[in-house]
Amino acid sequence: MSFDKGVKSKGNCELILSSGRDHLPAVKNSAELRERITKVDEDMMLELLRYEGGDRVLGWWKKQGRVYEYIYFDERRARKDSEKRARKIKQVLAEKEKLAEKIRQKGVKALKWMTRRKKITKELNNRVITTEVTVQRRLTRKTDEEIIAELEGDQNLDGFFALESSRNLKPKNALRLCRRKD
Repeated sequence: MSFDKGVKSKGNCELILSSGRDHLPAVKNSAELRERITKVDEDMMLELLRYEGGDRVLGWWKKQGRVYEYIYFDERRARKDSEKRARKIKQVLAEKEKLAEKIRQKGVKALKWMTRRKKITKELNNRVITTEVTVQRRLTRKTDEEIIAELEGDQNLDGFFALESSRNLKPKNALRLCRRKD
């Protein structure tokens, strides 16, 4: 059974194993996974496939306790991650400048722009539930360089992702099965 990282839990994996099946979930991007990825030597990774544009997907695997861990590096995904980060940096810096301009123009009254209130009404089993949600952005005193450094912190992880399996599969087969799960 192949599924996304949102469904992966120890209980779900044990339930699948007790039913006589194997599991192949994606792994959540946690601090522990980030640490394991940084320890992977890219020279030890095998080329699994090559896209038409020339970008490669590399794979590496090893047994980690009772499961097999597969770590992949996708050059096309790395480029997309990098582009996404650049857009995010541009957006955050633009929002910071926009807020600074509003504060210069309106003073403290400009801070109302940072708080948004919204009423949500839903009907559930012949009952109407109304909830009021307040979303407020926090002000921080960071320079542009600090903001950029924070957003670029995981830059060396661009293009990496991981799978985990209860069955010993070749990395290319695990990737194929995962991509066919839909």
